Amino acid sequence: MFIVAIVVATLVAMFVGALWYSPVLFGDVWMREMGIKKKDMENMEGVWKLYAAHLVLLLVQFSILAHVIKAFEITDFYMLGKYAIVAWFTLMAIPIAGWMIWEKKSFNIFVINSLHQLASLLVGLLVLLAVITF
Repeated sequence: MFIVAIVVATLVAMFVGALWYSPVLFGDVWMREMGIKKKDMENMEGVWKLYAAHLVLLLVQFSILAHVIKAFEITDFYMLGKYAIVAWFTLMAIPIAGWMIWEKKSFNIFVINSLHQLASLLVGLLVLLAVITF
């Protein structure tokens, strides 16, 4: 059941990312802020390799987090949320802010990218907790 939880959490996080960076949510703003034109996106050969690499990274991330949930005996969504927000802020948001400063990216990019990380993390962790504890 552990493996199923990891795979489902990974797929749900990938879906959140696809939706997040789509025109439905923040895709248009993100592309404008990054200086990417729509025609550039249409000519992306080999984009499947990027998705495959991201899939592997998320599998590793949620594999580790599944073991953390078990090791810390996290059994409720409130406790999970507290740990997730602290982990996101210290291990994701702050480094992303640093990259944005050095790469001279806009504050909008920081907000879009860091909140995407939080949303994907929370949704994936909710899936893990639900499957692991029930």
